[in-house]
This record gives sequence, C-alpha cells and structure tokens, in this order.
Amino acid sequence: MDRWRYFTTEDIKEICNYIKAIDPYRHPIQYVQWKAELIPDEKTYGRLLGFPNFDGIGMQHDPENTHAETLKWVEKSARAGHKWLVGLIEANPGELPDQKDYWHERVRKFSIWGNLMGGGSGTLFFFIESNDDLNCEDFRSRDHLFDLMRHAHEFFTQRLPFHEMRSRDELTPAAGDYVFAKEGEIYAIYLPAGGPAELNLEGVRGSFEVKWYDPRFGGQLQDGPVRAIAGGGLRSLGRPPKEPQQDWAILVRRAGGKESQ
Repeated sequence: MDRWRYFTTEDIKEICNYIKAIDPYRHPIQYVQWKAELIPDEKTYGRLLGFPNFDGIGMQHDPENTHAETLKWVEKSARAGHKWLVGLIEANPGELPDQKDYWHERVRKFSIWGNLMGGGSGTLFFFIESNDDLNCEDFRSRDHLFDLMRHAHEFFTQRLPFHEMRSRDELTPAAGDYVFAKEGEIYAIYLPAGGPAELNLEGVRGSFEVKWYDPRFGGQLQDGPVRAIAGGGLRSLGRPPKEPQQDWAILVRRAGGKESQ
C-alpha cells in the first residue's frame, strides 16, 4: 500500500456507507489525509469526488496555503455534483499560547479568514509548546485565539447570507485580497495587508453602502471615508477608519438591504 494512504479508496467508501446506514442523525462524514498537500490529488481527496456518502475534508498545511486549497476543493467537489464541507484542522507548525503569540497573525489572516472567504466550513488548531496537544489542561492559554475565531464567525453569521455567496477574488485588483459575494447584492472583502481597496461593480446597477469590520476586535460595523458607491465600474472603497496597515474586512451591500440574522 502507498505509505501516504492509510486506507484504500474502497475501504473509505465502505466505512462511509456503513456509518451512513446506522447513523440516525445524518452527521456529515469527513476524513483527514496526512500531508495531502504533498501528494497528487487523485491519491488523496480527489479519489472521493462525487461519492455521495462522503461529505468533507479536514486540511493540514501552512496558513498561507489555506485560501487556495479551500477554493480548490470547494470548486472541485461542486463540479463533481456533491459539494463538500472544506475545513482546516491543523495549521503548521501549530499554535503557540497567547502569551507568546497574542494576535496569531498568520492563522488569523490566512487560516481563519482565508478559509471562510473561500467558502470553507471553518478552522480547528492544534497546540504546541506549553499546554500542547498531549498535555493541555488549560484552554484559556489560547483564549484570545478563540476570540479571534469568534470575531470572524460573528461577521459571517450576523452580517452575511454566506450560504448564498461564493468566492470572487477577481473583483478586486489587489492580488492578496479575498472577495466573497452574492453578486449584485452583497460583497465581503478581506484585506490581509490593510487598505485602501477597490471593488469592480461593472455591469451592476444601483447604490451600495460601505462598512468596515475590525477582525482583531470585532464589534459593530464602522464607517470609513467612503460611505456609499454606485455600481457600473471599478469603485474606490477608500481606506479603513483607522490603522490602515492592519487587516480589515469590508461589507458592501445594496442600499436599503437588511442584515442577515
């Protein structure tokens, strides 16, 4: 057996079929392929594309790979006819305690937000150094990491009809920005390196309001210097309300629209 594959394709399918047959609660079924980013897709998750009793993947890789890998598997599974939950369960090399990495810059920007802005299902992390995976007795050692995850979760669940949106990164000219959109209605733009930002609304009519959200502190939406834009072309969204060198999220929604509850 290939040393990278713990089970054959038929093994995995039989396990999935068995669990689906006996589970009265219809839980989604996922599995984790160790070092999947180093192996051809057809030897990892790719062999399960389109299989109806397999529902999602748990990725492991460097934070900077999260967004692209999320997009890849969201889009591939959708094209195969059975769209997956695409989550990240381990970001290399693991998360330090808040005391040593209070803002968790890499995973905040590229894992937490990178996954969600690609249509992913969310993130989990493993711990290193004190209170690590094997001896953790105090989850408060990563209390601020959980706050940062909560801020992202609240933005998506309270501000966006995320289940109706998809990645449209090409709508901003900046290569490093992420865009998640229900085109013509609502757009979320995440700026890992801060502002200013632009959004391409070519072919879209109407007026849109522009609000800013702070991924580091959460809370209410904020106003920047540009509060409204019109469709019809590439539009400036201005700069963040403060600290433009920090990461920010922008909410652009059709004027008069209601927030998602």
